[in-house]
Amino acid sequence: MVLAETLIWPLAQAEDLVSRLDERVRTCPFAAGWSARLDFLEAVAWGWNTGQVVSNEELLLHDESMDRQMPGVALRAAHGLIRARRKAMAGGAEILSPAGAAWLAGRRTHPP
Repeated sequence: MVLAETLIWPLAQAEDLVSRLDERVRTCPFAAGWSARLDFLEAVAWGWNTGQVVSNEELLLHDESMDRQMPGVALRAAHGLIRARRKAMAGGAEILSPAGAAWLAGRRTHPP
């Protein structure tokens, strides 16, 4: 019973709040900007989780081809993640197929 009260109930509440936020953002006028910002934050978080520190500012400058210095491996990997997320958002439900996964990985030249 303690586990349910201390862990499961707060997780269920958090899931409910995130679902409500997703729905509100989906219908607001700045949904595209919110999604783009999340792409960058996810790429930076991925870098931290894999031990590759990338700053959000450097990633944004690299995305706009305004690098202040030569991009390193971590920066290029994080930018590749952003490009893959953009491809996935533009691809639709077909991305979940094996052909869609091959397209995201760069093994196919056109979307499924």
